[in-house]
Amino acid sequence: MERLLYKRYGIGAVFLILAIVCIVFGIKNAGENKESEPYYTTVTAVITEKYLSSAAELDSFADVTYTDLSGIERSGRIAYNGSATIGDTIEIEMSTRNPAVIGFADAGDEQRQNAERSKNKLYAVIEIVGGAVMLVPGIFLIIRRLKSEKAPAEKTAPRTGTAKPEPVPPPQTAAVEYDIEEILKKIDKQIPPKPVIKLEPKRAEKLSVFESKLGGVPYMPLDFEYPKGRSGIFEGRPLRLLAQLNFEKLPHIENFPQKGILQFFCSDDEEDGAYGLNFDDPIEQDGFRIIYHENIIADESKLMTKENMPLFKNRFGNFPFEGEFLLEAKEPESCPISSGDHRFEKLLLNVLCDDYGKEYENIYEIGGEEEELCEKLYEMRAFEQTCIGGYPFFTQDDPRGYKEEIADYDILLFQCASFFEGGSGDEIMWGDMGVGNFFISEKDLKNLDFSKTAYNWDCG
Repeated sequence: MERLLYKRYGIGAVFLILAIVCIVFGIKNAGENKESEPYYTTVTAVITEKYLSSAAELDSFADVTYTDLSGIERSGRIAYNGSATIGDTIEIEMSTRNPAVIGFADAGDEQRQNAERSKNKLYAVIEIVGGAVMLVPGIFLIIRRLKSEKAPAEKTAPRTGTAKPEPVPPPQTAAVEYDIEEILKKIDKQIPPKPVIKLEPKRAEKLSVFESKLGGVPYMPLDFEYPKGRSGIFEGRPLRLLAQLNFEKLPHIENFPQKGILQFFCSDDEEDGAYGLNFDDPIEQDGFRIIYHENIIADESKLMTKENMPLFKNRFGNFPFEGEFLLEAKEPESCPISSGDHRFEKLLLNVLCDDYGKEYENIYEIGGEEEELCEKLYEMRAFEQTCIGGYPFFTQDDPRGYKEEIADYDILLFQCASFFEGGSGDEIMWGDMGVGNFFISEKDLKNLDFSKTAYNWDCG
């Protein structure tokens, strides 16, 4: 039921949850009182021993004695790089939440406390106002969805002066029997199945640069410029190999190359956190890159090795997996349209309306028996797999349905699904069990032009 519930209530529910969280934090910040905040001041300390570090990146230390805010004599060690030496006095900062020693704070400290409280109050106002702003559309969207499910009110006959006729019982309508196989046949007749090559990831080490694989050392001539980010946080940073496909070793399906190696690179930068995806422009190859080597050099002495690889900012970093996986290809199969494809819902609604007399205008109106039917169809056609070709899987929505610039990207160039096997360490994880996919137009694929490939990934 999760997918249909998300589509019906998801946006409103997200707004409502965010609103509640913001308001709760706002009230918490507004309720912070003076007694609960730390008070800062400085005390005089005497240096009893000093330890200097010769390395610039390491701190020097000093042993000191001092009287704390409660009037107790204490000693301790602090990081100290100043010029004062043994026997000299220095000022060190102290803090306390004990109201009994508030008097130790001087005017400057009190001013700092006031500034801190003002900042907390400002945050509280922003959080509460932001929560209130999100609360209204959240409630509105949920109410609108609930209202759309209610059946229209029965019309009553106008009153006349004649005797009121005996009420006629409503006719008994037979329950509709849905033929799932027939529904799917009608959908597939409008959008035919496509060939797909399923790829099974197998954990491996030191794979050849010629293999179809995830991760590892890519096939790359020594005189070829290694792909790097082009602007912003990606600029100048090497991209990590996500996958490569050697079409000379893979079964062939229509329109795809019969030779050469196709590679998918993306960012592992922790600051980015999105594997190089540009949510506004999925075609912009800045944080990701697609490279096609049409002619393969067999002489490995002319190719990049592990020693030639660039240094990455993060050793394993922010990436869907660690290490490398061999991609074992299955024989091509016929793949019908998936429930994730943005056209599936419209086709399903057409069948329900044309063949079963329903009057749904959108998927949000479906309820009751039809809701269970749709959920079963979604599960039957959810192709969560690593593959070439076929139809895509999404944990949320197909971006081709609302991004005009990629509306005609009908070819699933490559899809990498999450995979987890407890205890084995064989894990591929896009966020929270998500999926990454790459799309291309049929025209560009036939021309072997991968410069406008669209990249997307999402998770639950």
